[in-house]
Formats: sequence, C-alpha cells, structure tokens
Amino acid sequence: MQQVAQKPPFNVAQELSKRFQEALSKIMFPGEKISDGWFERAVSALNHASPVSLGCSISEMELLLRTDKNNLSMLQFAMLSNNAESRSMKDLNMVFSSYSEFLLETDRLSKLWNEETSSLRKKIETDLINEMSTKQKLEDNKSTMKSVRAEA
Repeated sequence: MQQVAQKPPFNVAQELSKRFQEALSKIMFPGEKISDGWFERAVSALNHASPVSLGCSISEMELLLRTDKNNLSMLQFAMLSNNAESRSMKDLNMVFSSYSEFLLETDRLSKLWNEETSSLRKKIETDLINEMSTKQKLEDNKSTMKSVRAEA
C-alpha cells in the first residue's frame, strides 16, 4: 500500500504574520517624526537586547544598529520601539522625568505606527481570505470532478 504524503496544515495566523512582516520590511517609517533624543535612547536600549528577544536574525540586528532614523522600515521601527518600551529606567540610565518623556514619545510613535499599518494589515487579511476561498473552490471542484469520473 502506497502512503500519500500529507501537506502540513495551513496556519492562517502564521501566514498573515509572515506576509505582514514582509510588507513592513518594505515600507519606511516617517523618520522626521522621531526626535534625535528618542532615537539615540532607543538604539542604546538595544544593548540590553538579543536577536531572539527582537525576533530577528543577527544580521537583521546588526543592520538595525547601523540604520539611521530616516531609513528605518516599519518593521525595524517596531523592533526598536517594542524593545525600548520593555526597558527600565535603570536599563536606560535615566531619571524618572526623562524616562517619562521617553515613554510618552514611544507611545506617540507607536500610535503613529498603528495608524500607518492598520490598513495594510486589513488588506493583507482580505487578500489571504480571498486566496483561501479561491483554493477551497478549486479543491471542491477537483473533488466533484473525481466523483463524476468515478461514476462514469
């Protein structure tokens, strides 16, 4: 008896995440909205991060460390911002008033990122749903064709 190799199940959430990350890596964050002080502190916060904690490779982290604020992709900004938000005053060697300002700017920039990327996420979701629907229709048609051939 011959065994048929089964395709691994399609994971919609993983595919959506993959496509979203790919798209984010191609779109630039508006660097003019980032203050020099915030950027310097956010980059210095990378001293307390690893590629694993950032969700990237070593080469991607190295590139992030070398990228200036006007050339950040949306994905790079997300890594920088998420890492910065997770750091303490002690990590950043800041007093509370400076730390508070830093977090307020982080929040403002994160809201801007969300505004800029929400329509992109929706488009990717819609495209994925349409693709899945088309694939399902094709599979249904194949099943119907096999049934018809079996009856002939």
